[in-house]
Amino acid sequence: MRLLHVISQRLESFNSDSPEMPKYAILSHVWGKEEVTFEDIGDLFKAKRMLGFEKIWLSCVQAKRDGLQYVWVDTCCIDKSSSSELSEAINSMFKWYQNAAVCYAYLDTTTTLAASKSGDVLEEFENSRWFTRGWTLQELIAPRVVEFYGRSWVHLGSRYILREKISLRTGIPERVLRNPKTIRTYSVATRMSWASARNTTCPEDRAYSLLGLFDVHMPLLYGEGKRAFIRLQEEIIKSSDDETILVWDGDFLRGEERLTMLAPDPASFFNFANVEQLPVRGSSSQYTVTNKGLQMHVPLLKYHQKGEPEECYGILNCHYRNDFTRYIAISLSPLDIETNGIRHFLKWNISTVLHDMAKHAVPTTIIIRRTEDVEFTTQETFVHLNLTSHPFKYLDYDMSFKITPLFPDIPDGECHWNHETNVLSIRADNWPPVVCILGFYLHVEGPADWGFVIMYSFPWNGTLGKVKIIPTTDSSKFISESWTAWTRKYSSSVVSQDEDELTPTHLNGSNELFESSWYTRIMIRRVKMLKQSIRVLEVNISGSE
Repeated sequence: MRLLHVISQRLESFNSDSPEMPKYAILSHVWGKEEVTFEDIGDLFKAKRMLGFEKIWLSCVQAKRDGLQYVWVDTCCIDKSSSSELSEAINSMFKWYQNAAVCYAYLDTTTTLAASKSGDVLEEFENSRWFTRGWTLQELIAPRVVEFYGRSWVHLGSRYILREKISLRTGIPERVLRNPKTIRTYSVATRMSWASARNTTCPEDRAYSLLGLFDVHMPLLYGEGKRAFIRLQEEIIKSSDDETILVWDGDFLRGEERLTMLAPDPASFFNFANVEQLPVRGSSSQYTVTNKGLQMHVPLLKYHQKGEPEECYGILNCHYRNDFTRYIAISLSPLDIETNGIRHFLKWNISTVLHDMAKHAVPTTIIIRRTEDVEFTTQETFVHLNLTSHPFKYLDYDMSFKITPLFPDIPDGECHWNHETNVLSIRADNWPPVVCILGFYLHVEGPADWGFVIMYSFPWNGTLGKVKIIPTTDSSKFISESWTAWTRKYSSSVVSQDEDELTPTHLNGSNELFESSWYTRIMIRRVKMLKQSIRVLEVNISGSE
């Protein structure tokens, strides 16, 4: 490990594991123009003329004030031309930040935390680019002490003093900001969610910047792209029995990518900051990555209604925080493949199962397949949804409707809506042979602004599927929101004996409008009629449009 002497600005080498290792400060910052590299720092005359030298100089001055002789700066203390040194540094970086006497977090776009005339704290601190970068996550959590400095090295406060603002901005609990050692008490899904909205220049660094957060080590392979994040999860599985690593969604993904065994990106964990471990009867909490996929022993619940395909749910050892009535489960699509009597499945999405229903689950060993190992159809296929006859015949004859497709977000030329016949045709080449979802907004044109959001899911065999109908009085918000945001709020299923009962849900989580509005009472009646009739929608699979 190389350290920069605060007076001479010369590099000196030390053994980071030696008891003679000197105390040092460490700089956390966002890379900008003319950063001083390992090669540059050897020529101080040149280095001092570079824009990036100022923050190095300021951190040296501050370290000297704090009684320290050395600082560590990632730009100039690592010889990045050496792949072995770079790999060692990245695998050790979390520990280096942990062992630092103090970390100086430099937010070069922030000037002050002074309150404005209205009493609101200025947004410069929370809007700093420092909070959006992947590498600064570990730099925020790992050190014992973090001091924030703004432009011109103005002191903004410590991590401890600013913990409330930082927690609101990052989603990291104040408990972790007070005591970083508590990080190990949080689930894998929760820790992944902290990184879900952060970015890195190289796609591989989305994974490499999280190594210390999960206490794992692995070789670096720049050029492997998103495969790095898959390898990271496989390394976590080797050393952990935390099944929350499977609690992720792929609503923002398309086609086969959303069916991968492991999450393709930290963003997949965005919605699962409140997931905690909770033992389930019949689960061994043991799973291994094999050449076929993920083999695990889980309580398997099979749910079947007459005329509909069988649904399978693997119940995991986890739940949503403060919800002790349900377990989190993964919805599974069975494949016609077995290995030594072990059934193979594809992971579909995340669901919840009531404790009473979980009692009926049977402990079963299963294999969740890697998507890249499963062959999907490549024939040109179109799905035709005919909404003309059945859904509307029970409604008032004088009502006018406008239908707006919400999902899938398919490029022009692959989706066609015929307003005259109310037929939605979707080109579905290479869609996987599992449940597919279509969402559309049915707006009732009239004196009241209300309508229905209808989500229709069906198996890829042409049989009838299931429907979810959600009444809303806020059509503009539904249309403006992305499908991902909508499904995160409404599409997770709850397996229970009364699943067919309809509960009106308002976008803002309140039923107040639906209890007092005359239009709403009629709407709920119509929704029930729609629910009965929409099950006979025509879903035709054909080779041409």
